[in-house]
Amino acid sequence: MLHLRKTSRLIPVLLSGMCIVALTCLGPTPLSRVYYSEYDARTARASEKLSQQSVRIEIIEGAAEARFYSARSIALRSSGRDHRLPPGEYRVHARNIVPAKQRFHLFGKAFDLSEKDEQYRYIASIQRDGFHARVVQMGRRYATVSGTVLDSRVNWISIARFATREEAEKAKQKLESRQIWTWLQAELLQTGRAALYISGASGESYGPLSPPLSLSSVGALSLSADAGSIESAPAYVGDVEFSIGPEGRLSVHEVVALETYLGGVVPAEMPSLWPLEALKAQAVAARSEVLASLGTKHRLEGFDFCDFDHCRAYNGSHSAHER
Repeated sequence: MLHLRKTSRLIPVLLSGMCIVALTCLGPTPLSRVYYSEYDARTARASEKLSQQSVRIEIIEGAAEARFYSARSIALRSSGRDHRLPPGEYRVHARNIVPAKQRFHLFGKAFDLSEKDEQYRYIASIQRDGFHARVVQMGRRYATVSGTVLDSRVNWISIARFATREEAEKAKQKLESRQIWTWLQAELLQTGRAALYISGASGESYGPLSPPLSLSSVGALSLSADAGSIESAPAYVGDVEFSIGPEGRLSVHEVVALETYLGGVVPAEMPSLWPLEALKAQAVAARSEVLASLGTKHRLEGFDFCDFDHCRAYNGSHSAHER
């Protein structure tokens, strides 16, 4: 019988006792020592309330600097301290950068929670081939207003971990030559560090500030990367957070209510002048896909969705239209 070790202290389980070595150096792990990690502790709860759910969206990745603008005052939080910026346009840049740390999984299969026997047999087979299996639970469990429970949780089986993407890609190719198919997924191990500075159009300056740096405004916050035009930039009504990514450059995320996010997805994927019934169908399709993939696609990287076609188009939470 497969004995699974559960823990509420997720990160220590994922980060300790896992040497990053070549595939040929990996020795078998007894089935009784296969780690079962509930990656997000919230998956252990009976069910979250869907109406209270927020999502974290990556809106800028790998920027040397970013600019933001609001016609209303801007609340700023860094290292537990609150500041307030007057309305206007500002630039954010970083110094003394220490990039975020990642590692890279090769996942072999995913199993529904009901597929215990199939999961057991798969883990047994890959461990006979010399791999160290790790079971990472992804997805979420939610309760709707009516009481219906939606459960998208699945177990992903990680068969190897690597320190760099290049090592993982080489191993993936080697496995494919043996007819072993995997997908590659990055995992954030440690956030980046830097001294962040904010400069205003009128010459005012703020900093150094430690990431994560959170901004919010009563009005929408327009945001652009590098030399992009702030006048035509997407606007966001959620909290906007600046951090340092694995490339040692700025990453920006918006934390926003799920319903507000969906309101920005539909107009980005379908023109608002299209027939109302088509917009309704698109809204249903978008909601279904979001709920099915929430807690999976980018969860190991520290956010829920990106704003590209890899997840779905998203032009900011302020882009929702009345229809």
